[in-house]
Amino acid sequence: MGTPLTRFTSHLRATDLVELQKHYVATFDTKRRTSPYLSFWTDGDTRNRGLAILRFKQAYLEHGFSIGDEEPSRSPVGGVGVCRTG
Repeated sequence: MGTPLTRFTSHLRATDLVELQKHYVATFDTKRRTSPYLSFWTDGDTRNRGLAILRFKQAYLEHGFSIGDEEPSRSPVGGVGVCRTG
């Protein structure tokens, strides 16, 4: 049976890429509660989202972090791809 990670990677290898992509979009991109973008979770798909994205980027910079070209409200950015500026 294997560990959860082993089962997951086996599923990835056995499943067509297009099917995996469809599942990802259905799970994350189309549902506000599971969106990987914090600004989408807080503001939805509205004009306010641009201001929220700017505020996330400013908050990173104010605390000494640079995220480069990454979308600042994408939740994984908080754990990877962020580096201190000073």
